[in-house]
Amino acid sequence: MIHFVRDLRAKLRAQLSGRESGVIGKADYSPVEGRVRGLLEIVRRELPVDGPDLPPQAGWPLVGPALIARRSGTLESILELQPLGRSTDPLILVRSLYDHAVTFA
Repeated sequence: MIHFVRDLRAKLRAQLSGRESGVIGKADYSPVEGRVRGLLEIVRRELPVDGPDLPPQAGWPLVGPALIARRSGTLESILELQPLGRSTDPLILVRSLYDHAVTFA
Protein backbone atom coordinates (compact mmCIF):
# COMPACT_ATOMS: atom_id res chain seq x y z
CA MET A 1 0.00 0.00 0.00
CA ILE A 2 2.84 2.41 0.77
CA HIS A 3 4.20 1.83 -2.73
CA PHE A 4 0.78 2.73 -4.15
CA VAL A 5 0.76 6.04 -2.27
CA ARG A 6 4.30 6.81 -3.47
CA ASP A 7 3.41 5.94 -7.07
CA LEU A 8 0.26 8.06 -6.95
CA ARG A 9 2.22 10.95 -5.43
CA ALA A 10 4.80 10.69 -8.23
CA LYS A 11 2.05 10.70 -10.87
CA LEU A 12 0.42 13.75 -9.29
CA ARG A 13 3.74 15.61 -9.15
CA ALA A 14 4.45 14.77 -12.80
CA GLN A 15 1.00 16.04 -13.76
CA LEU A 16 1.43 19.29 -11.84
CA SER A 17 4.80 19.91 -13.45
CA GLY A 18 3.36 19.23 -16.91
CA ARG A 19 5.71 16.31 -17.59
CA GLU A 20 2.99 13.71 -18.02
CA SER A 21 1.39 13.77 -21.44
CA GLY A 22 -1.94 12.55 -22.68
CA VAL A 23 -4.08 13.46 -19.69
CA ILE A 24 -4.38 17.22 -19.99
CA GLY A 25 -7.76 17.21 -21.69
CA LYS A 26 -9.29 19.37 -24.39
CA ALA A 27 -7.31 22.19 -25.95
CA ASP A 28 -9.86 24.84 -24.95
CA TYR A 29 -9.09 24.49 -21.23
CA SER A 30 -6.88 27.05 -19.60
CA PRO A 31 -3.50 25.55 -18.64
CA VAL A 32 -4.42 25.40 -14.95
CA GLU A 33 -7.84 23.91 -15.58
CA GLY A 34 -6.30 21.38 -17.96
CA ARG A 35 -3.84 20.27 -15.31
CA VAL A 36 -6.58 20.02 -12.71
CA ARG A 37 -8.65 17.88 -15.06
CA GLY A 38 -5.57 15.76 -15.72
CA LEU A 39 -5.10 15.26 -11.98
CA LEU A 40 -8.72 14.23 -11.66
CA GLU A 41 -8.26 11.68 -14.46
CA ILE A 42 -5.30 10.16 -12.63
CA VAL A 43 -7.31 9.95 -9.41
CA ARG A 44 -10.25 8.34 -11.23
CA ARG A 45 -7.92 5.73 -12.76
CA GLU A 46 -6.10 4.92 -9.54
CA LEU A 47 -8.83 5.11 -6.90
CA PRO A 48 -10.56 3.43 -5.11
CA VAL A 49 -7.99 0.99 -3.76
CA ASP A 50 -8.27 -1.97 -1.48
CA GLY A 51 -5.87 -1.77 1.39
CA PRO A 52 -4.41 -4.49 3.54
CA ASP A 53 -5.46 -4.95 7.14
CA LEU A 54 -3.16 -2.67 9.08
CA PRO A 55 -2.73 -1.96 12.77
CA PRO A 56 -4.18 1.39 13.91
CA GLN A 57 -0.76 3.04 14.17
CA ALA A 58 -0.05 2.30 10.48
CA GLY A 59 -3.16 4.03 9.16
CA TRP A 60 -1.48 6.56 6.88
CA PRO A 61 -1.46 4.23 3.83
CA LEU A 62 -5.25 4.21 4.10
CA VAL A 63 -5.71 7.84 5.09
CA GLY A 64 -3.51 9.17 2.27
CA PRO A 65 -5.66 7.86 -0.62
CA ALA A 66 -8.80 8.89 1.27
CA LEU A 67 -7.54 12.47 1.55
CA ILE A 68 -6.61 12.49 -2.13
CA ALA A 69 -10.09 11.26 -3.05
CA ARG A 70 -11.73 13.87 -0.82
CA ARG A 71 -9.68 16.74 -2.21
CA SER A 72 -10.31 15.64 -5.79
CA GLY A 73 -14.02 16.00 -5.08
CA THR A 74 -13.33 19.53 -3.88
CA LEU A 75 -11.45 20.27 -7.11
CA GLU A 76 -14.38 18.99 -9.15
CA SER A 77 -16.72 21.26 -7.20
CA ILE A 78 -14.49 24.27 -7.86
CA LEU A 79 -14.53 23.54 -11.60
CA GLU A 80 -18.31 23.23 -11.59
CA LEU A 81 -18.92 26.44 -9.63
CA GLN A 82 -16.62 28.74 -11.62
CA PRO A 83 -18.74 28.93 -14.79
CA LEU A 84 -21.79 29.83 -12.68
CA GLY A 85 -20.17 33.10 -11.64
CA ARG A 86 -20.29 32.20 -7.97
CA SER A 87 -16.85 33.54 -7.06
CA THR A 88 -17.14 33.26 -3.27
CA ASP A 89 -17.97 29.55 -3.16
CA PRO A 90 -14.93 28.39 -5.19
CA LEU A 91 -12.69 30.63 -3.08
CA ILE A 92 -13.97 28.97 0.10
CA LEU A 93 -13.17 25.58 -1.43
CA VAL A 94 -9.70 26.78 -2.48
CA ARG A 95 -9.10 27.81 1.12
CA SER A 96 -10.15 24.34 2.23
CA LEU A 97 -7.67 22.77 -0.22
CA TYR A 98 -4.94 25.08 1.07
CA ASP A 99 -5.70 24.23 4.71
CA HIS A 100 -5.46 20.51 3.98
CA ALA A 101 -2.20 20.95 2.07
CA VAL A 102 -0.63 22.91 4.91
CA THR A 103 -1.95 20.61 7.61
CA PHE A 104 -0.88 17.33 5.99
CA ALA A 105 2.31 18.46 4.20
